[in-house]
Amino acid sequence: MVNKKPPFGAVFCCPKIPRAPLGIENKVVAHFEIPIIFCRMDNMNDNKNISKEAVFLAIVVIALGLFIAYDAGYNPFRKKDEPKIAATIATTTESGGDLNTLIREGKITVEQVPLETTLPAPSLERTTSFGANLDPEARGEIMARIKATIAELKKNPTSFSDWINLGIERKQLGDYDGAAEAWEYVSLIQPKNAVSFSNLGDLYTNFLKDYPKAEKNMLTVVELNPNSIAGYRNLYGLYGLYYKDKAGETPKILEVGLKNNPENYDLLVLSGQYYKGIGDITKAKSYYERALLVAEKAGQTTAKQLIEAEIQNLNQ
Repeated sequence: MVNKKPPFGAVFCCPKIPRAPLGIENKVVAHFEIPIIFCRMDNMNDNKNISKEAVFLAIVVIALGLFIAYDAGYNPFRKKDEPKIAATIATTTESGGDLNTLIREGKITVEQVPLETTLPAPSLERTTSFGANLDPEARGEIMARIKATIAELKKNPTSFSDWINLGIERKQLGDYDGAAEAWEYVSLIQPKNAVSFSNLGDLYTNFLKDYPKAEKNMLTVVELNPNSIAGYRNLYGLYGLYYKDKAGETPKILEVGLKNNPENYDLLVLSGQYYKGIGDITKAKSYYERALLVAEKAGQTTAKQLIEAEIQNLNQ
C-alpha cells in the first residue's frame, strides 16, 4: 500500500473553542469543528518559483491560527494583573451544534464566578422598626434620606459618599448594626480612606460597645494618616475610659503620635495628663514644659496660661 501524502489544499479539522459571553473566560468547553487548510511544502526546495497561491494560503493559515487563539481567550494586549471574571463551563462528551442551543438544552451549563476583587455588597433594605422613639417628623425625614441614598447606590453600587451617608443615616435612626454594615463594606472597597474607619471607631466605642473592634479601626486611622491628632486622641480616650484591659497601651500610642507630630500641643498636654494621673510628676512636668514652649511659639496666650497653671500645681 502506497503511503500518499495529502494533496495540496486538502482540508483537515481541529477543535474550535467557542467564545464565551462577554466578561467570561472559558475553562472547559464543548467540541466544535472548523476547517484548517493544510499545505504541502515538501517539494518547495526543488521549486524555486513558489506560486502566489501558496503564499496566500500560508498567510491565511497563520491569520486563522491567530484568530483561533484570540477566540479561545488569549489576549496579548491584556495587562498581566488585570482582573478577570472566571467561568466554569461543564459539558457532556457530545459535540457540534450551536452554543446557545446547547446551553438552552442543558447540555452545557455556565456558572459565573465573581472577580476575586469584587466583594458582595450588604443588603440595602433594612427593617424600619428602628428609631421608634424619634419624633415622627424627624424619623420621616431620615427615612426619606435613606430612600434617596439607596436609589443612588442602586445606580452606583460602589459610591463611597453614598455608603458613608447611608451609615450616617442609619446611625441617626438608631440602626447601629446597619451603620456598621455600611461602613465596614466601604472600608473593604476603599481601604485607603480614613473616614469610614474613624466612624467605625466612634460607633464601636460609644454605641455598640465593642472595644476590640473600636481599637482596630482607630489604629487603622492613624496608620493611614499618621498626622491625625484626633485619631491619637480617640485612642487615648478609648484606653483611658473604656478599654481598661488595654490601658497600658496609652503611653505607647502617645509616643507614636509625638514621634510623627513632635510639636503638637494637644498630644503633649495629653501626655502630661497621663503621667500626672499615674503619679509620674517628673515626666508630666517634662511634657507640660514642652507644650508651654509650643504655645509660646504659636502666640497662644490662653493655652500658655493654662499650662503654666498645671506646672505650678505640679510644683506644689
